Amino acid sequence: MACGIPVITTPNTAGPDIIMDGVEGFIVPIRDTEALQEKLDWCYDHPLELSQMGKAARKKAEQLTWSQYRKELQKHIYSLFNTLK
Repeated sequence: MACGIPVITTPNTAGPDIIMDGVEGFIVPIRDTEALQEKLDWCYDHPLELSQMGKAARKKAEQLTWSQYRKELQKHIYSLFNTLK
């Protein structure tokens, strides 16, 4: 993503937390080689859209800083502690 390349991933990774399917890349079912082939064919057949998707991936990667990660993690931990009170 940081290199401006869309991601093809499965729902069994952190991909769905980071990308929107069809925007910064694709999410395909695990072990579904036909779905993977379909997305690769789409990439080959749609170079202009793929370029836009790559730009969106780069933009998203720029937003995913370690500082932002720490803030989100801190919010999550605080919310867990607040539910224990």
